[in-house]
Amino acid sequence: MIDDQIRKYVRAEIEYLDAVDIWITRIASNLRDAVVNPIPVEAINISARGVKFESNLLLPVGIMVELRMKIEDKIVQTSGKIVRVEQDGDNYCYGVSFSILKEYNKIIISSFIKRKAIDQIHKLRGQ
Repeated sequence: MIDDQIRKYVRAEIEYLDAVDIWITRIASNLRDAVVNPIPVEAINISARGVKFESNLLLPVGIMVELRMKIEDKIVQTSGKIVRVEQDGDNYCYGVSFSILKEYNKIIISSFIKRKAIDQIHKLRGQ
């Protein structure tokens, strides 16, 4: 489902059957920079400017993370800053604003969002 909030960049909700996987591959702060074994997180939504995901890992606002995302059959590598954290039971929901996103990766994400929008229109029309 496409988020109907007024935003500069459209967000697509990630559903269970969507082929989107995300891993944190590096965590950086002012005090340390750590490469980590890829930590899987659960994608909630995505736009060309950021991603929202859920994890049981506690990270502070302001920390930088590198992400590896598999969107359908394509790999997107990017980094971003955690701009929001909300606790949800034993897990945390994170809002990450991409700081570096190459143009071809932005196209991969935008194409995914457009396909989700088309699918949603077809569902609404009963096709």
